[in-house]
Amino acid sequence: MDETVANLKSGPKVFMSRLRSIIDEKGKFDNENFDTWINLSFKPIPNFVRNKKSASGTKIVVRFDGIYNMRLLPSNSPLPKAIISKINNLFLLYKNNILIKNYNYADKVIYQSEYSKFLIEEFLFKRNNIERKESTIIKNGVDLKRFKPKERIKQNDELNILVSHRMVPPKRVHLIPEISRELNYMGINHKIHVVGSGVKNPWDKFIDTEQRIQNNILKTNTQSNFIFHGYVDPDELPQFYSECDLMLNLSYADPCPNVVVEAMACGLPVIAPNSGGIRELVPSKELLVNEFDNINPKWVSWNYNDLPIIGPKLYADKIQNVMANLRLYKELTIKNVIEEHDIVEVTQKYMTFVEGD
Repeated sequence: MDETVANLKSGPKVFMSRLRSIIDEKGKFDNENFDTWINLSFKPIPNFVRNKKSASGTKIVVRFDGIYNMRLLPSNSPLPKAIISKINNLFLLYKNNILIKNYNYADKVIYQSEYSKFLIEEFLFKRNNIERKESTIIKNGVDLKRFKPKERIKQNDELNILVSHRMVPPKRVHLIPEISRELNYMGINHKIHVVGSGVKNPWDKFIDTEQRIQNNILKTNTQSNFIFHGYVDPDELPQFYSECDLMLNLSYADPCPNVVVEAMACGLPVIAPNSGGIRELVPSKELLVNEFDNINPKWVSWNYNDLPIIGPKLYADKIQNVMANLRLYKELTIKNVIEEHDIVEVTQKYMTFVEGD
């Protein structure tokens, strides 16, 4: 694998390592071959790959997660709206220059969700009159031998809710204390396990995002409901999943989060907003909260004022409904993962698309 890919962190690296491992098991892998036909969209395609295409017509396939669609200027900027829009659009093209180049080099394109395709083709490229390439959608997969349901005996009636991802503002973890307060009003005994680390937010005076969450916990008087575990090695995640009852993911405009697939593989129903790529992953619309008019949002922001607020009671009611039918939703979730997210089957889809004429 290209060294730039090997040094990546979080979701893309995790998925690519899973993909490479299965290809290796099938005897299809070699470094040059892998680098040639499966490149991550936000890393430059190596020169030797482009040269090989020019010399021998080798096909290049690029996997697109999404785009860099962060607002440079917040909506409450004192500048005129037309100027704000123009600067944000110029920044969009500048930050996604590598994606545009890679798309032009590619012979085929793999998207990880319908939402990924929407971001690339409708939001980024439509205005640039770029020719559409042959494409397919293949959702992320997990190793079902590692990520699997485990029977556990509950010691009490406490509901254990998992929140797992890096705490960047668009994940909206800072709003979860409001949901926890609603659950307390409803008399639901619960603990929220937060897995992941905070980041310094330049749109918030470089205050760590975890501190913002802690401040909201104090405001809502929900200190006893939260446990922060910090960064957890991916190999240890199945244990965390198996000790929880469901996952809560408020991520806004997320193309196809690995943690959602991992949690579902362990039998955790995932409650999430009806937007972005998450809605394509969960097995039932009853697990989704309809908080957006536009289910395919275009822009995201690290400015808290530009992030959609939530209806805390909507989420609390959804959690209560899922609790009442937890076994049913677990069964639907596990069935969905087996049918659509087995890494072995997902890898075969990649190989079939790449090797096809």
